[in-house]
Amino acid sequence: MDNDLTQKNTTMIIREYANLFRRWLWLIILFALIGGGAGYYFTFRQAPIYKTSTMVQFSFGSSSQYDYYAVSYFGQEMIQTYTKIITGQSTLSKVSELVGYDVTPGMITAAPVTGTQLMTITVTDTNPSRAAIIANTLVQVFAKQIQLDRAKYYAETKAILEG
Repeated sequence: MDNDLTQKNTTMIIREYANLFRRWLWLIILFALIGGGAGYYFTFRQAPIYKTSTMVQFSFGSSSQYDYYAVSYFGQEMIQTYTKIITGQSTLSKVSELVGYDVTPGMITAAPVTGTQLMTITVTDTNPSRAAIIANTLVQVFAKQIQLDRAKYYAETKAILEG
C-alpha cells in the first residue's frame, strides 16, 4: 500500500514539474533568443584583431665548453633585458616614426623562449598588413639599437685599454 502511495506521489510531482516547465517555456525561449541575439550583435560589431609573430635569435659569447653555462646564464639575463627594451617607449616611438602611425605598448608582447636564446615578438592590430609592418620594423629598430649599444661599449672598452 505504501508503495502505491509513493509511486502516485512521485508521478504527481513529475506532472507538476512538467506543467510548470510548459507554463514558463515561453520565458526560457525568450531569454535564449535575447541572449543569442545579443551575442551575435556584439560579435558582429567587434572589429577583427590580427596577430603576427616573429622570432629573434641572440648570440652571446663563445661556444667553449668551459664557459658555456656562464654564457647561457648571461644570455637568459640579457634576453629578459631585451624584452623590456623592445616593449619600451623609446623603441616604440622610433617604430611609430618609421611606420607613420602610433604603436602602443598594448600592441606588442615579447617573451623569451625558455631554455633557448630566442625571443618571440607578437604584434596585435586590426589591420593584418600593418601588424606585419610593425613587427618587421620593430625587429629592425631593435637590431640597430643593439648594434649601436655594442659599438659604443666596445669603443669605450678600447679607449680604456689604450689609456
